[in-house]
Amino acid sequence: MHLGNAYVNFFLEPPVWHGYATMLDSLDWPLSDRENQILALIMEGKTPKAVAEELGISRETVYKHVSHMHAKLGVTNEAELTARAREELRKAGK
Repeated sequence: MHLGNAYVNFFLEPPVWHGYATMLDSLDWPLSDRENQILALIMEGKTPKAVAEELGISRETVYKHVSHMHAKLGVTNEAELTARAREELRKAGK
């Protein structure tokens, strides 16, 4: 199956970040599914370039999503963003 610029084989195990994204999706918070996917990759230490390549989107799109996440969660950088995500996951018992 083709999604964006990436081909997806559903017979393979999902990537590691998929677990973070699924946990983040289950939180009652304002981020979209796509923002949760991007945040999951950031939480794994991926660079914006690596996130863009993994998801088949441009770096500019990654930056735009990250900017939206900062605004939605009231944080100013990726360290605060990941800390907030980990805290929310901890509070939710995940």
